[in-house]
Amino acid sequence: MGQPVVHTLALTLEPPGVAPVTVGEAVRLRLHNDNPFYANTFLTVRDAEGAPLLAFLSAEALPDAYTDEYWSEYYPQSDFYAPLVLDRVWPCEPTCESGPDSCPCRQRGAVDFTLADEVVRVYESNLGQLAAGQLELRVPRSGAVYWQSCPMPTDTTSAWTTLLVTRQS
Repeated sequence: MGQPVVHTLALTLEPPGVAPVTVGEAVRLRLHNDNPFYANTFLTVRDAEGAPLLAFLSAEALPDAYTDEYWSEYYPQSDFYAPLVLDRVWPCEPTCESGPDSCPCRQRGAVDFTLADEVVRVYESNLGQLAAGQLELRVPRSGAVYWQSCPMPTDTTSAWTTLLVTRQS
């Protein structure tokens, strides 16, 4: 709203990767942050024309996951990462260790990244490439507590996903 605000960004990628911006390059930063008891963080960095350079998410749900009136104000709209579309999936069976201290059990999650007609599924703790290698996709964490076997405290989220997308060219 109003005039653009100028900020200086210090960008570090872990593990080390190719930085999607150069020193002095003008970019557009969009940040949506919600802090109930933990931080739900949604971030994009785009070039001056609006093309995505970096996308970051560390949250219990993806943008526009909740459509009811109460929760919708806490999450960005579904086009927050456009033209990239994100969909969290749980294609694997839950894996649990037996014994009294086996909770919480986590399902191995994945994120489907869609750009135009291309869809790439990246499982937790893996990398992927999209659009002929132009975008590097990282999903360090995408897990869920298996509610049927593990009772959860009311102030703890049952699912969490962290992802990073960086433009490589």
